[in-house]
Parts: sequence; C-alpha cells; structure tokens
Amino acid sequence: MLHCYADQRIGVECNIEAARRECTQRLCRGGQRGEEAGGADASATAEIQSKVKEIGGDVAAANSAIERIASQTDNLSGLSHQMAAAAEEQHLATREMAQNLERAAHRTSEIANMRLEDKIG
Repeated sequence: MLHCYADQRIGVECNIEAARRECTQRLCRGGQRGEEAGGADASATAEIQSKVKEIGGDVAAANSAIERIASQTDNLSGLSHQMAAAAEEQHLATREMAQNLERAAHRTSEIANMRLEDKIG
C-alpha cells in the first residue's frame, strides 16, 4: 500500500519537473517579442495551472490514504491494548487458581494429619 503512495509521489514529482522543464524551454524560445511570446507564455501558464490541479488531486488522494492508514493504526493500537488487558486478567486468574490449589493441598495435609493422630492417639 505504501509503495502505491510512493509511486504516486514520484509521479507527482515527475509532473512538476516536466512542467518546469517545459516552462524553461518555452521561456528560452520565447525570447521573441510581441504576441508570439505572449501566446507562448499564456499557453505555458495554462499548462502549469493544469499540472498544479493534477498535483492537487494527487495530494488529496495521498492525504486520504494517510488518513486511512492512521485510522487502521489506531484500530490496531486499540486491539493491542485489549489483548494486553485480557492477558493480564488471565495471569491474575491463573495466579488465584494456583493459590487456591496450594490452600487445598495444605488443608488436605492438615486433614490427613488429624486422622493419623486420631488413629494413633
């Protein structure tokens, strides 16, 4: 997904560079005076405006993609926190079960000792 946006950015940069190059070429050739030079400048300006609009569309698409990525990252972060909380709850429950088993074993031992004492005494 990131490669797609990187490719879009490269495309945008190529469009900007092409517009600059063409503008420079026209300015170099447009050293002529009068209407011819004015017409070339107007044409170059229109083309640059068109490229700027196109770039604006590419930037909007990239921003939209970044917003989707940020949203997905937030979702993953939320899930990560939920998993950590569940793991903590499971750890506490396991520890409580171990304590209960230890108490049960201790009581069982006490009962066995009491019966042994009753038989002996």
